[in-house]
Amino acid sequence: MTRLATILAHTGMAFLTLSALFKLADLEALRSALAQWAIIPPWLQSILTVSVPSLELLISGSWFVGRQRRHALAGLALVGCFTLGFAVELIINPRVKSCGCMGSLTQDTWLESPPAVFVRNGALMAAFAFAAWKAGSRTRPVAPDAPVQPRHAHARSAFTIIEVLCVIVLIGLIAVLIMPTLGIIRDMGRQAVSLSNLRSHAAVFNAYTNDYKEAWPYYTDPDATLSVLRSQRNNIARSVVYFGLFNRWHLAMLDDYYEGQARSAVFNQPQASWAVPQGAYTWSTYQYPCVFLMAHEFWNPRTREAPARPQLRATRAGDVTWPAAKTLLVGFHSTDDQASVGSRVMSGRREFAFVAGHAEQVAAGRYTLGYVTGEGVSTPLSTHATSGNPPGLHTIDGVRGRDVIGD
Repeated sequence: MTRLATILAHTGMAFLTLSALFKLADLEALRSALAQWAIIPPWLQSILTVSVPSLELLISGSWFVGRQRRHALAGLALVGCFTLGFAVELIINPRVKSCGCMGSLTQDTWLESPPAVFVRNGALMAAFAFAAWKAGSRTRPVAPDAPVQPRHAHARSAFTIIEVLCVIVLIGLIAVLIMPTLGIIRDMGRQAVSLSNLRSHAAVFNAYTNDYKEAWPYYTDPDATLSVLRSQRNNIARSVVYFGLFNRWHLAMLDDYYEGQARSAVFNQPQASWAVPQGAYTWSTYQYPCVFLMAHEFWNPRTREAPARPQLRATRAGDVTWPAAKTLLVGFHSTDDQASVGSRVMSGRREFAFVAGHAEQVAAGRYTLGYVTGEGVSTPLSTHATSGNPPGLHTIDGVRGRDVIGD
């Protein structure tokens, strides 16, 4: 019976190890599964995503090293708590699809169905309970005349293979625990750099208004099919349509305001390296709202004219009604999952620089949708004539409107 208990416990612990490894192989899948649970608050999901597989590895690794009763009890407690939580979740939220117990191995298969989960976890708990019972009832008779061994008679001068493997496992566990924290620190650093870039650009744009009688940057010609943005220092010339200034504004301002540093990293968000190659100068991920290139009447369906030519003109700093709520530059890259707002989809948190000079990251729900069809003119001047455009570029009422609401 003792041998049977050991075999069952070994099998259960091996299964626990596999479960942990497959969870660690795809932590995002585990996080997505836990996000479906109504009983787990959002702040706890990330903690459980890392701690559950880490505990599974720690318990199973400790068992194979020492095979003690407390390790079997720990495995029983862990699986029992998870199973109880899943049962409560099913009562509260019958539509939950998965417990995420085996990570990517059994994702979207019948093995993640509630009956399979309860059978599998029930077998594990039975194996751990049986092993803990046999380990607790085991006795070691000692002969009365057996010699007493010195306390340090079997002292070892080197590590065994098991001890080395245990250290490796512990180092791996520490690395797993640290990696999410490093990711958070990296993201926070990128956000700080990006917001610093936006504040610097906002200062430059306000300096431009001082140099050009309060006019905001205006480098394209509404009467021309294409306008050329130039940097003589870098021998750059790019042809753009009227509203094409929105992501190439920096090309026209390089020589006078950025010392000709065309390949400076300040023109792109650090987290948007996938969108713009390192050192590229073709376009900027900090987008200049199109509302600064049209009269505010154009951005209201009641006062928009067709043809729009009379309303194509520069705007001035004095035209802005809400400096602290009107975006001056918009970060193209968002930082969260998409959030549906009405009939359109808006992507998570956005980085904005404001006319007032400050910059901040704003969550979805605080920024407004803007004009649904962008410029809405079927001419070569247009760059955004469809729905679903990034927020901040096409504010209702133009420079007299506001892009951010609430605190």
